[in-house]
Amino acid sequence: SITGMTGHQQNPGTGQTLSGEDTFMQEPARIFKAVGYDRVVEINAYDLQGIKEAIREARDTEERVAIIIKSPCRLLKGVPKEESPQVDTEACNKCKTCLRLGCPAISLGGEGYPMIDGLSCAGCGLCEQVCKHNAIKVKGQEVSE
Repeated sequence: SITGMTGHQQNPGTGQTLSGEDTFMQEPARIFKAVGYDRVVEINAYDLQGIKEAIREARDTEERVAIIIKSPCRLLKGVPKEESPQVDTEACNKCKTCLRLGCPAISLGGEGYPMIDGLSCAGCGLCEQVCKHNAIKVKGQEVSE
């Protein structure tokens, strides 16, 4: 089963009830172990390759595996924001893979190249991870060949 949470509401891991009252905090990993899962894997929500590998490993084993994907929501106040990446139009082949992420900061710009709006970008880095042409980088990063 899957539980999807945006991070903007209280849950058993925050130590508060939905009405904001203090309560005891539950660690999801301990709960999974207590109910008999063989293995619990925790992955950073912004590590796309790590998530893919964890799902593949869980699928290919006979063990009962729980995958916990977590990170602070980049939209919350106080969560550090990474610098917004830019599109290198010389490296970009206009495949539109980055657009298919559904990120509100990425749109189709002039001459059919994707454009990243720095004010809307949360700095999660997913667009950089999905670009197979290494055309999306934070300004100043070296583009590896």
